Amino acid sequence: MPDTSWWIDSDELDDEQLDVISLPIDGDFLVVGPPGSGKTNLLLLRGSYLVDGQRPNVVVLMFTRTLREFVVRGSGHYSVAEDKIQTIIRWEQRLIREHGGTVPDERDFDKRDRKWFIKFRHAHAEQVKAVFDKKPVLEHHLDCILVDEVQDCLPEEIELFFRAARHVFFVGDHRQEIYAKSGVLE
Repeated sequence: MPDTSWWIDSDELDDEQLDVISLPIDGDFLVVGPPGSGKTNLLLLRGSYLVDGQRPNVVVLMFTRTLREFVVRGSGHYSVAEDKIQTIIRWEQRLIREHGGTVPDERDFDKRDRKWFIKFRHAHAEQVKAVFDKKPVLEHHLDCILVDEVQDCLPEEIELFFRAARHVFFVGDHRQEIYAKSGVLE
């Protein structure tokens, strides 16, 4: 049985957390908090709030497959469909494939280079940008993109999120940066 003890219902939130969940339905927001403060849970509760508030066209993006799988195990607690919870790379690859772009192949990157993954992500961002440039109808095709661990995003990825969705909702903590010291939270 998977541990779902950290999934909490909105009636278990404090006033500050409730304020975050019920921010205006339209708007761009960044929630910053320390490890263990419930940012991921707030992200999913916010997603549920949007879906329940007639903004069903949302995606929740995670960095790693492991985190995505963990979140999906608890997704039954939320109104966000399991297939709407994706890794950033998979979301980008789907957009690229569906709209005639070329998906970067990780075998083309020298894994002896410590920055290979950053370069791999840059390549994906460039391809998604090209898709948006070629098909402007894709601009703001989503109601909202909700991104966990936004501190690890590249500036180019942040730009793509704003292009893909009418609104964004980010959670993060600059002290938890793993992949890139990009300074996107500042």
